[in-house]
Amino acid sequence: MLPTKGLKNVLPYYKYVTWLYPVCRPLLPNYFITLRELGLAMIGSALYGYEKKVLEAKDIVELANINPS
Repeated sequence: MLPTKGLKNVLPYYKYVTWLYPVCRPLLPNYFITLRELGLAMIGSALYGYEKKVLEAKDIVELANINPS
């Protein structure tokens, strides 16, 4: 999970592995998410519900991209 820029409570080793995110996200989109996507998915699942009880990374990305129209 890629932490949000400017976040203060990030594990120290993240600075050594965050460069992997832009490389791996296009290659394995079902396994890499951002903290922002996680937050949006939590809000989306609370507001709109979701058919699954356990969400995978691809479900989180899908919920984060729901357009409430």
